Amino acid sequence: MRAQRFLWGAVLTAGLAGAAPGQTIDLAIDGSPDGLDAVLRAASLTLTLIGDGDTNAQDIVAAARADYQRLLAGLYAQGYYGGTIS
Repeated sequence: MRAQRFLWGAVLTAGLAGAAPGQTIDLAIDGSPDGLDAVLRAASLTLTLIGDGDTNAQDIVAAARADYQRLLAGLYAQGYYGGTIS
């Protein structure tokens, strides 16, 4: 795989005031090439929990913390070594 420099931002935002069902979780990717969006969404444990209906605030916070490494691994697997995750 050829090393590529690609600057982008992935942002997971959550309104975690409680375990209310009205929480919003989103993955925003700026300047993503085709296919990378799907790879990062599949790597996100937070989005998986929300999709499965798990709205426990403690689980979501733990998943969001774990997502940094998972998203970085997804970027590396696709050959993107200069990504920014926040």
